[in-house]
Amino acid sequence: MSFLQWVYDKHIKALEERDDLDFDVLHQNMLKAKWDYFESLSKDEAAEFMHNISKQKEDFYRELLEINGDILACCGLSFQQFYEKVDSALCKLLVGGGILLDPTCSKLLLVQSAISGKYDLPKGKVDPGESVQDAAIRNIENRAGYSAILDEETPTIENRHKGCLVTLFYVRNVPIDFTFSPRYDKVVSGVEFFDLDKIKLNGYYGKRYDKCVTRIVTTFLQDIKTYCRNVKIQNGVFL
Repeated sequence: MSFLQWVYDKHIKALEERDDLDFDVLHQNMLKAKWDYFESLSKDEAAEFMHNISKQKEDFYRELLEINGDILACCGLSFQQFYEKVDSALCKLLVGGGILLDPTCSKLLLVQSAISGKYDLPKGKVDPGESVQDAAIRNIENRAGYSAILDEETPTIENRHKGCLVTLFYVRNVPIDFTFSPRYDKVVSGVEFFDLDKIKLNGYYGKRYDKCVTRIVTTFLQDIKTYCRNVKIQNGVFL
């Protein structure tokens, strides 16, 4: 079964008779459908699927609605209006994750995408009814294979990325020699510590530029460095 038919059968068909579509719910359903379908694929199929859907999002929605055009008629919307409403629901999504630091606060743990090859912070969306803190613990465990202990006093940092509100929790004293075993091995192909001072603001790493971090890493980079500098000062480390 194609992904389009999968999404339609599981999450769209029940909405055909309604004229009051909740686009926030629809967007959540689409994300769930994408993950469900992703889980049914092999590693190679999953990588190709995620690459294609991220590059052709508008085409995907257009083809989806062509399965049954009655949805647009019921809503009284053009395709472009429908697409903009669904896409704007993304801005209401919450993301939780972690900034994992080694004991010296000089190295940052990043996870490599099995799809793009870029290195990112271990993070993911907050599920309905889930707290940001619980989502961060879950996403760190799933993507980095590390069990973080977070509480109300754990320092956090927030910023917006592609419309989503991203909340990251600082996790210190992560052992360098820890064996990281990500649960989402279709999403993550590797886990690695990066020297903070070698991450460039243009996203490249090191002298040979053979590794690249995501934009969200560079967005938070200066704040992370400031946090680490303050920790070192508090601990009496000579800078």
